[in-house]
Amino acid sequence: MTTKRSLPHCSKHAFTEFVKLAQDQGVEELPRNIMHLNMMRDDTLSDTPYGPLIVGVSLFAKPPLAPKTVVAINPLAYIYTAFKNGGGFFHFLRSKLMAVPSSPASPWRLCLYSDEVVPGNQLAVFHSRKVWCVYFSFLEFHPHLSNENAWCPLLAETTDSLKNISCGISQVFAQLIKLFFGDDFDLRAGIQLVGPDGTQCIVRLYAVLSMFLQDGAAHKMVWGCRGDAGTKLCMLCTNLVAVKSELVDEDRSKLLVCNLIHEHQLSFATDASIRAAIKRLDAFKLTETAGAFKMRQQAIGFTWQEHGLLNDPTLEDIVFPASQFLHDWMHCVFAGGVFNIVILLCFTAVKEKATNVWDIAQAFVQNWQWPKSVKFNPCNADYFSKSRVKSNEKALQFKCTASHGLSLLPVLCLFIRGLRTRVATLNTIVCDAVDALHDLVEALVAVPLGLITADDLRSRVAHFLQVVEAAGWQLRLVPKFHWLIHLAAALARWGVIPTCWVHERKHRMVKRYGEDVRNTAAYSRSLLSETISQQLVDVEAMDAFPSELGLIRPQVAPRKERSFLLGALDFEDDDVWSVHTSASVRLTSMSTVSRGDVVLFKASDHADRFQAAQVWLLACIHGEHVALASVWEFHSSTDELTVYWQSLERPYLIPMDQLMCAVMWMQSTPELARTFIPFQFRGFKPI
Repeated sequence: MTTKRSLPHCSKHAFTEFVKLAQDQGVEELPRNIMHLNMMRDDTLSDTPYGPLIVGVSLFAKPPLAPKTVVAINPLAYIYTAFKNGGGFFHFLRSKLMAVPSSPASPWRLCLYSDEVVPGNQLAVFHSRKVWCVYFSFLEFHPHLSNENAWCPLLAETTDSLKNISCGISQVFAQLIKLFFGDDFDLRAGIQLVGPDGTQCIVRLYAVLSMFLQDGAAHKMVWGCRGDAGTKLCMLCTNLVAVKSELVDEDRSKLLVCNLIHEHQLSFATDASIRAAIKRLDAFKLTETAGAFKMRQQAIGFTWQEHGLLNDPTLEDIVFPASQFLHDWMHCVFAGGVFNIVILLCFTAVKEKATNVWDIAQAFVQNWQWPKSVKFNPCNADYFSKSRVKSNEKALQFKCTASHGLSLLPVLCLFIRGLRTRVATLNTIVCDAVDALHDLVEALVAVPLGLITADDLRSRVAHFLQVVEAAGWQLRLVPKFHWLIHLAAALARWGVIPTCWVHERKHRMVKRYGEDVRNTAAYSRSLLSETISQQLVDVEAMDAFPSELGLIRPQVAPRKERSFLLGALDFEDDDVWSVHTSASVRLTSMSTVSRGDVVLFKASDHADRFQAAQVWLLACIHGEHVALASVWEFHSSTDELTVYWQSLERPYLIPMDQLMCAVMWMQSTPELARTFIPFQFRGFKPI
């Protein structure tokens, strides 16, 4: 321990990994000091035929300040380098190009995402290191768009440094887009990619800008639209205006709600109409007084931005605002959005008939267990205590993190269903609202699986909005309820609706390096250099884009487990057999199963039947993947969402390719367990 205490602070895991690396590879190749470490990092960021990996981008500053240069990743150089390095990205991109060929007539679709991230102390009042992060990917990477490695960082610039930039992040976006579609190199004309030495692989990639995926605040800043707090709250609708309700938020300001909530009531904007609105603003800027022009901006629904994204004439054939705009449904539903409001309204209504509803809900939720990969323990989440309920009522919404909201919604739906059968005087319409919301969210989650069409999604959104209107909640329908209407059109246009769960995970890389940077004079360059270097290492790994069945971080099986597994298969315990075990396994559906999880698996003799089991061991025996599990016996099914099983101790070795997924479950009685059935498997029957 003396050795560790004499070194600068690092985690125990980091220290042991450093020691292991030194033991395995020696210390000759390790950097000797910080300068040497930076040199080794920069050597990996070499120049390419498309320029250096890190480039400067010149921006107009607010008068009378001089122009400013910020650093960004050269996206074409990144794609070239990652493909040239070989490994996971090379095989992944080549396979995608074979499956979905890229050509001038059929280019790939580029997607941009941006958000603000706060490295460092999350409890600090002044976030001086808050940075704007921009990532890019291609929609053809689906279904790997939920994989962090599929998104490359493009920018990591501090918010403070953009305060004196004309139009802020909007101008930054305009210049970043030119890195893809510039005078020297243009993705629309294609770029040539060369594989690693010895592969003799040369491909050409064509792409066009297709999507801006953002939350409401980012859309407002990038497009210059008025946003959720504006009179014209949606730039995609020409006849939608906000109305002040008589309810007030925590800061005592009146809430803005939508005046129209059904699709048939709306008139949708087009690319041409938005461009025309911007040109009208340009003309009025020259003739109107400051006060009149302020009112004009409010009426048109856009803020005039001299150097903004929509005011750059060189991007008019690249940027199409109405066709490329996409609200993130995660922020819409779970980030102080639809879920948070509907749950509080429902529980408030139920409380009039069942005063202890929050206590009952807490007990019900704590009986459930989630798959290990979800990382949610309701016993550690204080969402139903009296102090939290009081805080919720003051905030006018059920406060919880987005990921916890997604985990809680199915269980809360079951809870409300059960309560409705026991309390005859409950208002069934408010209960229907939770049911309809759960149905809608299930559809959104199932979109990447190809199980939901645009019409399916449209009907679910319409039904949900009809129910909340029937419940009398019109004064609580904040703009995020309106966002839902545009999701069906987005699915019809792109065939997929990416969401920001993956970016919230991706931000951890920025936070990790942002916390450690001490040279704030070159903060953005240091942060971007570290993140792109890490990105190149991550995507080069052969398992960077997994799609095959396999153990996650397998280890050689302990002697007892090895002997048991070989004996169960009637194999001789000799050195011929390779046996590995792991705490988790990745299924072909890219979901994971861990030890202790309850799983559904396909019955071997019935293609449309499933069984349930609790997993105790995950192993690979000479290339054959098996799970040791206690198989349960079907008991009953009282609704379409859950199934009851007799939780027996019947150990079986189940081939892993029969595993369907891990599920939420609860122990109803000592002999009876209840499992939740995911949306995609409701067409199967339990056996």
